[in-house]
Amino acid sequence: MCLIKRNLLLLLFCLSGCSSDLLPSDKDIRTSQVDEQKVSFRLQTTQGELLESQTLLESADALVLYFTMWCPVCDSHMSQLSRQFIPVYGNMRFVVVDYVSGSVSQSLEAQRASGFLGMTIGVDLDNEVTRTFRGTMATVVVINKEGRLLLNEDYKDGARLKQVLDGLL
Repeated sequence: MCLIKRNLLLLLFCLSGCSSDLLPSDKDIRTSQVDEQKVSFRLQTTQGELLESQTLLESADALVLYFTMWCPVCDSHMSQLSRQFIPVYGNMRFVVVDYVSGSVSQSLEAQRASGFLGMTIGVDLDNEVTRTFRGTMATVVVINKEGRLLLNEDYKDGARLKQVLDGLL
């Protein structure tokens, strides 16, 4: 009976959509190649907009990217972003990067099902942004107004993100 419960728990975990490491490291995953250049990218949103990093930074002090797989861990982080960060850091632009859905329509459906219609969701159709930042589940990236990368690591509890954003105020 214990074996059946253990296998059932393992199956439920696998089906939850979280295939990345759920115990993130403290290591900053920025690459020297990204650090030494200004960051530039484009993303299609679920609302049909084309987001360009330079344009976003013209009207914001920084750009915050959060990479999602639409799993329970990401849901928790995105809820924290929408409740505790977006209202406080109104001069920053927050974009959730969907790198798993595969199409704008699938991403919009995931956004609706998760209840995050008020957030900006960028769909990384060709995985260019994901490759640039080596993004995985729960990667958070901060780019300053000059286009320089300030943070690129696993989200964890949001403390490091708060520290970086507070430094921009």
